[in-house]
Amino acid sequence: MSITNEIIKKIEEYDSIVIFTHKSPDFDAIGAQFGLAYSLRGTYPHKRIYTTGETADRYEGLVVLDDPPDDVIQGSLGIAVDSAATHLLSDQRFVMSPFLIKIDHHIDREPFGDISYVDTTMSAACEMIADMIFTHGMHMDRPAAEMLMYGLVTDSGRFLYSTVSGRSFRTAERLMSYDIDLQSIYDSLYEEDISVKRLRGRFMTDFRVTGNGVAYMKNDAEFVRTSGMDAFTISRGMVNTMKDIKGIPIWVNFTQDIDGIIVDIRSKGHPVNEIASKYGGGGHRQAAGAMLDSWEQVDLMLADLDAMAVTSSDG
Repeated sequence: MSITNEIIKKIEEYDSIVIFTHKSPDFDAIGAQFGLAYSLRGTYPHKRIYTTGETADRYEGLVVLDDPPDDVIQGSLGIAVDSAATHLLSDQRFVMSPFLIKIDHHIDREPFGDISYVDTTMSAACEMIADMIFTHGMHMDRPAAEMLMYGLVTDSGRFLYSTVSGRSFRTAERLMSYDIDLQSIYDSLYEEDISVKRLRGRFMTDFRVTGNGVAYMKNDAEFVRTSGMDAFTISRGMVNTMKDIKGIPIWVNFTQDIDGIIVDIRSKGHPVNEIASKYGGGGHRQAAGAMLDSWEQVDLMLADLDAMAVTSSDG
């Protein structure tokens, strides 16, 4: 029996299901969470399907979380999507679920779940969810396809990252058959206010470079306050301002937030997820992140990235 067969069998045993994902969710997390929820609601209309965790302003009008009470979670199957470790899950009540399924495409740094379905060859958790839905003939409609396309587009880097395969394009083609508006998705993802464009200009002039070619920005609390934007937008949204510069193999953005310093790291091939994991984070070979406690930790990580930049991107 395949692992997805095991997952479907377990789903069919429960009348109530709660879907979890990681803190500060990106579009792959939200897309996988809600794409799966919409599919399950259509496939099993008699079941109760809940979503829980965090959202952000950028998802306003797109999704609404259910946030079920404790007693519901205690009687529900838990499914954690797009999260490599339990400490990254935004709703720690997953421990209340009598049975937990993990569906993720990151390197399995912390195996967890009674069923753990991890496939690092997939470009996105949304690709995994879509593949399972299509393989098992589950319900798919336009809302589900749209949510899954959001995650597939963003976590594949608009189909530019090394994890993209022919399967990724075939999945996109099947999702497109549900009459989704791809232009609308791209507009909502990449159209920006003029203030954001101006902040990008500031990044282009102010970033620094280490001795071995690691480009970086350190954005303290005052920088965040004067920008008028939230820390996540600055961190995730601005990191690729330093992309595609000749002689820069790794680029990283450090942004101070209430809970610590958000780190977003990207590379042209170096396994930056190894450095992220060292500091309690994780991610993909060329796109990873973490949360640090201090600027002293930032300097230690930057030194590690600088040392990595000397080595070949082939590992």
